[in-house]
Amino acid sequence: MAINPVTGKVNNGGTPPIATGKKQQMENTGKIDSNPTPPQVDVTAITENIKQAFESANSTSVVNLDKVKEVKEALRNGQYQINAESIAEKMLELDRHLDST
Repeated sequence: MAINPVTGKVNNGGTPPIATGKKQQMENTGKIDSNPTPPQVDVTAITENIKQAFESANSTSVVNLDKVKEVKEALRNGQYQINAESIAEKMLELDRHLDST
């Protein structure tokens, strides 16, 4: 009678539990590989995708500089129109959003 180390259930014959490691390797082949090959993982494509994402993020401005220049110019000339109703709506929208999270 043997206890399966993974499930903790008693193995009453039938199919023997699958075992791995040096002990099982010794039982299966009669020898132990002293230099087992580690699993190979190709991260080149993933690394390239991450690199491209960083380059794209660094080359793209988060701020619309043309719009900023336009607003500054309008403020300087006294032509910038402030829409209080629109600002109030946006504030209420933000408040509703914050309350829902």
